[in-house]
Amino acid sequence: MPPPAKPPRLSSGYFALSGYDGLVRCRVEVKSESPSSDLEVSEEVLEVVEAPIDELDPDVTALCRSELERLEAARRADEMAKAQRAEARREAQARRERAEADAQAAAERQEAQRAADAERERKLRIEQARREVADRDRRRANDVAREQAHLEDARQRAEARRAAREAEEAEARALQADREATLRLDESYAKRIAVEGDHEHDDTLARLKDLTGQDDQTCRFFLDCAGGDLSQAFQIWEQSRA
Repeated sequence: MPPPAKPPRLSSGYFALSGYDGLVRCRVEVKSESPSSDLEVSEEVLEVVEAPIDELDPDVTALCRSELERLEAARRADEMAKAQRAEARREAQARRERAEADAQAAAERQEAQRAADAERERKLRIEQARREVADRDRRRANDVAREQAHLEDARQRAEARRAAREAEEAEARALQADREATLRLDESYAKRIAVEGDHEHDDTLARLKDLTGQDDQTCRFFLDCAGGDLSQAFQIWEQSRA
């Protein structure tokens, strides 16, 4: 409510300061506006008095100044407490941020370590797979080489058997040819002996039989081969024995 035109001089009073800008704004509890040296506090009559400081009683002024100083000290203490709390909050926030940053860095390091471990494990698996493939290829190459060697050995054995068989067949054919030639010579010689009745040939045959101890047919064969020459026939017989 607006202040009175001429507020009374106040000798004392209880007030609550709300600000200071050259005016002291006080809430004064009085019974009346009459000056009194002994004001009684009453909760029934409340007046708000706004007045310049020089219009107030010196005791009230001193009280106001004291209260102002107290309030200023309280304000400064409150501001200091607020500043300290703000600083504490900032420090706590900084600690939280550092802790979060440390946790984030630790998580990133762990993630990097996990990634490095995973990459190392992947490389190890790749290297293991490469070694296994190389081992399989080497074993396969060895198996192929052994199989080829086995096939080559079998081929060579088959070729040797074929050559031996062909040699045996050739030898058999040669023996057969010799036997056939011997038979033809024997037949020719027998016919000639039967026709000619060559006594000299009989003497040569007898001498060859004595030298070789063979029968008539064998001696005739060698004589036929030597053209009837006793010495040549004997040499052929010796060569046949060797």
